[in-house]
Amino acid sequence: MYSLEYRKENIMEERNLRKTMTGVVTSDKMDKTVVIA
Repeated sequence: MYSLEYRKENIMEERNLRKTMTGVVTSDKMDKTVVIA
């Protein structure tokens, strides 16, 4: 469970980095879904 919260915070920061790196919103959405699931 603690990993879920830690991942949530990390995703926010990673999201910005990934968005600039890949530039694909679908990639972030996919990762977000995996984390939520």
